Amino acid sequence: MRVAYNRIPKSASSFMIALLYASSKRNRFRLENHVNYFPEPAVLAHELHALRDNTVYVNHASFVSSERNLTWINVIRDPIERWASKFYYEVDTALRRDLAVHELERREQDTECGCARLEFDEELATARARERYLLVGLTEELDLTVKLLEKLLPHFFAGATSLSSVPHRATSLTNSLTNTSLNGAISNRARAQIAHKAKNYMDERLFYEDLKHHFFHRACQLGLL
Repeated sequence: MRVAYNRIPKSASSFMIALLYASSKRNRFRLENHVNYFPEPAVLAHELHALRDNTVYVNHASFVSSERNLTWINVIRDPIERWASKFYYEVDTALRRDLAVHELERREQDTECGCARLEFDEELATARARERYLLVGLTEELDLTVKLLEKLLPHFFAGATSLSSVPHRATSLTNSLTNTSLNGAISNRARAQIAHKAKNYMDERLFYEDLKHHFFHRACQLGLL
């Protein structure tokens, strides 16, 4: 079996990679954690086609419909929580050092919010997630996500629940560069403004809510709730 985890930024991917590393040692499978983020479609298709049996492929990458003999998994996050996490991560000097300084300088020059500007096809994304992904977990339900992975992919995730406390990278709660200390604390007013102004918010929200329902339904079917 071959598995592809095309991870989403700021959606528990650091935790998932740490879990996969620990699981690969326990369950003796190969882990390919690529750092050529968001490869061109042809490059990604080649990498996936060349993937050997008993291997998990990890990358920030798109979905490739042409590769059929492949099991897809992913983890998603509430859109506003993900955007907020990304906002703080990009200026986190503990994790990004000079890149954080450059990002803060860029923001000081930019009078518009740069988040949520990508086009998003909610119907296509939902259909692909339901039809082609064995599991789409939830960042807000990581314990249950790990239990589902252990149940659905025991060859790779057997014993994963005992590894769910693996150390992993996380964005700092305080930031001396920006003098902020409320990472993750989003006011209701800010949430309302994001929901109103973000170009693709409603599509991402519908996508998230649909897959959240599907996630819990799957957990119930497998006797985990």
